[in-house]
Amino acid sequence: MLRMEGELGPGKHATAVYWRSDTFKKTETWDTDWPGFWLHPTAVTLRLRDAEDIEVVCGSAHLSYAACTDRAGEAENLLRLPDRVHTPDDEQRRKAPVLALGLDGNSYADETGRVPGEPGAPRPEQIKDVQHLAHRSRHAPSGERIMDCEPHRILTGGGLTDTARFHAHHSGQADPVAATSEAKPAQGPATRIDFLFTSGLLASALTRVEVVPMTGLSDHHTVLAEWDLTLLIEICRDHFGLAA
Repeated sequence: MLRMEGELGPGKHATAVYWRSDTFKKTETWDTDWPGFWLHPTAVTLRLRDAEDIEVVCGSAHLSYAACTDRAGEAENLLRLPDRVHTPDDEQRRKAPVLALGLDGNSYADETGRVPGEPGAPRPEQIKDVQHLAHRSRHAPSGERIMDCEPHRILTGGGLTDTARFHAHHSGQADPVAATSEAKPAQGPATRIDFLFTSGLLASALTRVEVVPMTGLSDHHTVLAEWDLTLLIEICRDHFGLAA
């Protein structure tokens, strides 16, 4: 409908990446049929048409609904995306940064680094459905239940930046970190479980991040981010140029 090109993930085709063909040219579709995923991610390498020497990685993922331990392993595997060295046709090596990794985390943002106006993870007593509580929390060594923030912690610890937090911190606005899931008695208060990550160096080219309401269309709201293309190209040429 938007006249975009796209790829569906392997297996159950539960994830997808789409791109504008007048802005990007796909150079590679990643093999993401990785063991351990119930819903496999999608990842592509895209070349900027305005800068043929610049390639970026874009991905989409949907972490396990049911198991904290599975989500942690899936998040660790997603760190393959910023750790890829691609060898293009000229036989010189390039490390392509992650422009965007969209993620239904089925878990929460790391409480460390929360910015003003950002909703926190629910407290265990706020989740009335015992199965949902088991899906979204784990037992600490002390025996108390703690909400699952580990995937977000793994991805940010591995060099990816939460675009919403970054932009909220630098703009002083809370709109970027608005809740992406609405309040439900069984699942607790409205909070963030959907994220858009980017490689740390590319975050400085962000110009806008907002949460687009999807009420009536989806039970998740959409995280929208924009980058300054000129600055993005400049950063990529400075830090991700061809290397022998």
